[in-house]
Amino acid sequence: VLTSLALSNGFNVVSKSGPSTRIFRLGAGGDADITLAPTELPDSLQDAAEIAANACADFAEQVGALGRCRVDFDTSAGDETYTLLKQSTEFMQNLVSCISYRMVPGLMELKQGEMMKVAQARAELQALLLQSSEADGEDVGAAIEMDQGKKEELAKILENKGRDPNFKWEGPIVRVYFPDEGNAALARRDWLGPDPKVPPCVQFSSC
Repeated sequence: VLTSLALSNGFNVVSKSGPSTRIFRLGAGGDADITLAPTELPDSLQDAAEIAANACADFAEQVGALGRCRVDFDTSAGDETYTLLKQSTEFMQNLVSCISYRMVPGLMELKQGEMMKVAQARAELQALLLQSSEADGEDVGAAIEMDQGKKEELAKILENKGRDPNFKWEGPIVRVYFPDEGNAALARRDWLGPDPKVPPCVQFSSC
């Protein structure tokens, strides 16, 4: 992964190759400051995306809105029959999600609330199933009828992973640009479908 960072006082390049990272700082006068720092290799594609996202977020917090950061994803080991967009889709979904949760105010709290709903729904459903199994005689029919609606409600929460289907995000927007409107439309369909791959703050446009 090669990440280039444009700074107001010069040019920064962070070049990662294998288990080491090289940081080159080129000032306005052309002087170079080279630092070598060993880094851990990512455990998975998701881990690599999270590392890249946190590095981008740290950079953005230091240089502000005028800074630019580029992350290059190597697709040379992928299936040659796939397009570059297809090969990098999973990485981009993870990268965009991690950056959004790190930088968009209120988004992480929303995610934590959804996770709490899932945990509570799972616990309540297990308790209802236990009560149904312990009921006997005439109480069985009444318990089943009474709990059926609640079970369906809890199952729906688990199916939606704690998300409210009617929820509309009103906060800051993270916009992802694709090379053309066709790919942007496919991303809207595949990334924001019934099982969203990215947070609700993400929108898509074409260049």
